[in-house]
Amino acid sequence: MVVDVNSAARESVPIALARGVAVATTQGELTPETAARFRTELLDLLPKTRTTSVVIDLSSLEFMDGSEFEALLGIVRMAELMGADVVVSGIQPAIAAALVELDVDVDTVRTALTLDHALDLLGGAGTETTEMDAEIDPPEEPGRVERAGPAADHG
Repeated sequence: MVVDVNSAARESVPIALARGVAVATTQGELTPETAARFRTELLDLLPKTRTTSVVIDLSSLEFMDGSEFEALLGIVRMAELMGADVVVSGIQPAIAAALVELDVDVDTVRTALTLDHALDLLGGAGTETTEMDAEIDPPEEPGRVERAGPAADHG
């Protein structure tokens, strides 16, 4: 199931269900209008699908300012208030540096380096790892960082 919050515009945040997790992937800028549409679609989707795990993948974003990040944090908080476990993945190095330079409060959001890592943090909701899966998975990448915020208690 895919819900495209704005199929006509470049700036959209399609939401797909993968491994029992709502995965939202940014496309283009996260303008105030896009953020508002995304917020509405995500918050409506949670009770309809009974999904309690959300990944917001920012890997395609090349720029995000403090106000855009604050809007994203608001969406994360709303989803958490509704009972969802939320992880933001794929923050680009330039965005991370800019947010820290701007002294934006990033400690309240749980992050992951990649979408796959975010799904792992959420326990691969809806999937089971078999002994064979464990044997063929590549080893953990050196330098991987798991960021734990207030929502870090995930298991």
